[in-house]
Order: sequence, then structure tokens, then C-alpha cells
Amino acid sequence: MQERPRPTDEDVVVREPRTDRRSVVLLVDVSGSMRGERLLATAAVVGAICQELATSRLGILAFWSEAAWITRLDQRTQPMAVIRDLLELPGAGLTNLAFPLELAANAHRAAGSPAPETVLLSDCVHNAGPDPRGFVGRAGRLGVLLDATDEHDSDLAADLSRLGGGRLRVVRSPDDVPTAVRGLFLR
Repeated sequence: MQERPRPTDEDVVVREPRTDRRSVVLLVDVSGSMRGERLLATAAVVGAICQELATSRLGILAFWSEAAWITRLDQRTQPMAVIRDLLELPGAGLTNLAFPLELAANAHRAAGSPAPETVLLSDCVHNAGPDPRGFVGRAGRLGVLLDATDEHDSDLAADLSRLGGGRLRVVRSPDDVPTAVRGLFLR
């Protein structure tokens, strides 16, 4: 019988569970062009994102030419309450894409997010405020979920996701939502 030598430090492998807790700010367009059926579809997308990011810090900011926090990064996300609050917002006004990008950057900075991510859910028809391309990068990696069910600006959406180092996913119908959301968050 052979005697077993004592294990050395190199022989011992310890696996630590990854706590891949993300810090994501979701920017939800509720401008005039997103009202009606589009707002219902948007609410479904937000619900899917809440489910996908259930273990992450998730802030949700509804925007038009102004903006309103639905859930901040330091709050627990309640998906049904978020959907209800979104549906209660009147879809109105112009679309300022720069303003919510700036607010997302400020929120990530205040929260001390180590690897901030921002997701823009919009038709990207920017018609108020400065060019949003100049605000990309301040809020971390930017992914874009483009609502292409009606009027939309796919060129601006592509520019924003490219400049933000994120992915662009297009939603043309409710059937596209699960695949688009999963594809957006693959690392």
C-alpha cells in the first residue's frame, strides 16, 4: 500500500460562487410616439427585463422631454408595481434621449456601480434636446432595445449601441421580446 502524501496548497481548489450582481438603469421611453399599444408592449418588455435581472440592482427611469424615476438603483424592484406605474404615466411630449442618459450616469456614479450598464428602450425618434451621441459612455455600457413596431430611427439606435459598447436588439412584435431581452444581456 502506498502512503498518500499530504496535499499542498496547490492541490486544494476552492470554488467561490460568483455574485454577478449587475447594476443596470433601464431608460423607458414614454413620449407621445410610445403611447397606446406601444406602451402596453413596452410594459411587457419591462416585465421581462425585471425577470431577467431579478438578482441585479435595477433602476427604471421613464422619460419623454422630462423624466421620472419608477425605481431607483437602491430600491427593490417590484415588477407588477413597475408595470402599473408605467401604464399610469401619460404617454406625451417629445423625446429627449440625452437627458435620461445623463440621469443614468448620475445614478450609477451615486451608487458606486463598479461596472454600470444602461439599457435604452425606445423608438429612438429623438426630437428634443442635444444630440444623445455626446452623452453615450457616461452611463457605462449602453444596450438598446429598439421598438420598431411603428416609426423609429434605426440609424440612431445603431449609433448609440455601437458608441456605448453594447448590443442593439430590435423588437418588431411581442414575439420578439424574449429573444431580444435575453440577447441583450448575454455577456
